[in-house]
Amino acid sequence: MKIERTFLIAPAVVRLMQRERVVSRDIIEGYLSRTPDRLQFVRIEPEGCNLLLVAHGEGGKTEERAKVSGAQAKALMDVCQGRIMYRRNLVRIGLGLDVYLDRFDGLDLVSVQFDDAATAAAFVPPAWFGTEVGDNEAYQKASFALEGMPQAEEVAVSNATVIAFLDAAETSAAAGAAGRLAALMAADDVTVETSAAPIAPFGGEEGRQPREVASGPRDGLMSEVLAGLSDALGTTAVQPAEKEREPLVALVTNRRARS
Repeated sequence: MKIERTFLIAPAVVRLMQRERVVSRDIIEGYLSRTPDRLQFVRIEPEGCNLLLVAHGEGGKTEERAKVSGAQAKALMDVCQGRIMYRRNLVRIGLGLDVYLDRFDGLDLVSVQFDDAATAAAFVPPAWFGTEVGDNEAYQKASFALEGMPQAEEVAVSNATVIAFLDAAETSAAAGAAGRLAALMAADDVTVETSAAPIAPFGGEEGRQPREVASGPRDGLMSEVLAGLSDALGTTAVQPAEKEREPLVALVTNRRARS
């Protein structure tokens, strides 16, 4: 399971985070039982409903989850000892990690998740994070549901804190813009392959190459076009120039001779 480190965060920094691109979802958790070595609760979120069992042993914390239907989750919620609802915001700001801003009633917490304990231990929180509270039982969600919210602590914020956050946000925005630009350039770098085989002429004759039309005066171009049509139709080339008209008398004489 993921290892999570949780920190307080100043309201001023929260307002700045809300200006960034965030992905938000509302979550409801209902706690059925809690003992020093085990925690059992149901979670309802847009992705679905799950029944979770978190156990604390010598090998660390383990988590098991089972999907339940909406009706089952509602029935479990009805028998829970306590419930808590919060909004989880996913924010990607300059750390190369997913940062979660959890907003409760009167309290904001920021969390970072890691795949292993070594990576979690090596993480150095940025200057805009507040005090780490993940090991404080009063700041665990089960305590919020079963015992109520802790007294809000004032989180100090300074000019250096705000500048550190803005620098991280600018770095993240620049990296995102560079990624989008690279994607656009990759999309434009597309070559269209054309077939090298000659195009067969009209009439299906093989071996005849398409006529190449040279640029030139209008009459020359028209002659080439007409010649191409004649070749395709297998007829004598049609001349673009109008044939000289025979005299009317000659036409009449020819008709009488034929009759």
